[in-house]
Amino acid sequence: MAEFYSAVDTVCLALGAAWLAVLIGPEQAIMAGVVPFLLGAVLKSALGAMVLKLIHGRMKRADA
Repeated sequence: MAEFYSAVDTVCLALGAAWLAVLIGPEQAIMAGVVPFLLGAVLKSALGAMVLKLIHGRMKRADA
């Protein structure tokens, strides 16, 4: 599931950078519209994966 979140983040960042590149150029778009958000995207994906794993583990225990 973490791969899904990472893919969605990548698509969002790519689309945002493409749109921004039209306005300010590709190099500036990557520096201003992608790089500042990479750490947050990675942390969000990791946190989402941990929460899903925790929920899945609790659901398995409840079924047993």
